[in-house]
Amino acid sequence: MWSHYGDCYKGMVIGIDTVKAGFENDEQYIIPAHRGEIIYVNTAPKATNNINDEDLMAIGDSSVMSWKKHERFLKHAFLYKSVCWAYEEEVRIVKNISSANFTYHYSSKKEEIIDGLVWNRLQLETRPIYLRDIPEEAFMEIYIGENCYRDQMRKQKNKAQQDVELSDPIERLKATCQRKSISLYRVGVDVERWLLMKQEIK
Repeated sequence: MWSHYGDCYKGMVIGIDTVKAGFENDEQYIIPAHRGEIIYVNTAPKATNNINDEDLMAIGDSSVMSWKKHERFLKHAFLYKSVCWAYEEEVRIVKNISSANFTYHYSSKKEEIIDGLVWNRLQLETRPIYLRDIPEEAFMEIYIGENCYRDQMRKQKNKAQQDVELSDPIERLKATCQRKSISLYRVGVDVERWLLMKQEIK
């Protein structure tokens, strides 16, 4: 994960409290965080629940398709993945946002309130993504990759050569974490034991 999504240990991981973030709410999410752990398998599931076309088209509508009634079907639809991805230890959260009436390919709507929360539509080059704010108190910890310092120093050096005003993002991050009581860690690799190690940054 650090190698791929963390940009070769130059990125960061943000740890959140899923309860404070509202991601454990069974009423607002088809699959909340506590039910969204991915199931990694060697072979694809061969059978799902028997379900009629009307119910299938209603997937995402919690009044019709619920975890209580269709747990097995929802797991097969959203929570199965090839075992080769098991290192990700992924957790998925599934939310029905159809009430917002966002269209997929193009939408003049950029913002909509769903279940009392503001959701924003952001158009990327290839597809739209849908975003919502997370309360500040839900941010608990930040882990920065072991190459983050080195990468930032290189960027600062390049800026200095270009006579660009310097600003240390790591120091700004440290100050923000201290101000908001968020734990900050540096992640390294123990190559002999093949383990990730963390060291608190103060």
